[in-house]
Amino acid sequence: MAAVRLALAQMNSVVGALDANAAAISRWAGAASDAGAHLLVTPELALSGYPPEDLLLKQGFLDACSNVLDYAVANSGPLTMAVGAPLTLATYELDLSAPSDARRSEHGSPAALGSPVANALAIFGSGQLLGVAQKRLLPNYDVFDEQRYFHSASGPATVLDISGVMVGFLICEDIWAANGPAQHAAAAGARLIVVANASPFARGRQDDREAVVAQRARETNCAIAYVNMVGGQDELVFDGQSFVVNSSGAVVARAAAFSEA
Repeated sequence: MAAVRLALAQMNSVVGALDANAAAISRWAGAASDAGAHLLVTPELALSGYPPEDLLLKQGFLDACSNVLDYAVANSGPLTMAVGAPLTLATYELDLSAPSDARRSEHGSPAALGSPVANALAIFGSGQLLGVAQKRLLPNYDVFDEQRYFHSASGPATVLDISGVMVGFLICEDIWAANGPAQHAAAAGARLIVVANASPFARGRQDDREAVVAQRARETNCAIAYVNMVGGQDELVFDGQSFVVNSSGAVVARAAAFSEA
């Protein structure tokens, strides 16, 4: 039976510090390679930091993200990497829905003047871009305002063969919906689902995460790996506590809270 060695980079990204974040991702890639991993997954928007907010309205920032990512792809080794980054339709082949926020209408915010942006995972290795997974469900409640900046995905689920295992790629909110993106990934053949997150700390939040992910695992009959960010950005604190559940929903691995791992 095929198996994939998976590494989750529970890392502290700094908003706007593209070179530093890219260097950190490279270090995690080296550690993952040394450990014999086939696939490394970073948190949501690990390259740009989360949440980048109005930096996403600046074309220069988006271009810089693309340039740093293109360099990482071109210089990548055999390890497959899934790196969270904001990607524009002008630069990458994306399947995007119409904007769901009136502020992004033709007469809305400056974001409407540039190319549509996706909250995405770029999946690459051996010098090639292998695929792009785009966030489908954009939270617009509590501390989240993602519909202001991003277009959601509209195409098929992103499922790739990694070392003989079909792996589906989701981003944060996508895992919370029953009969949603996780089901679509499973229907497309995924046996393992990886989820990149930037989920802030709140009392009881980890119990909620593990309960929801366990339920998605049982619904899809897939193992699910959940990687979360650590560190702080303005009033948000990210607690890590990344974990993996098997297809029965039992937690089989868990990282520490509030520290990189």
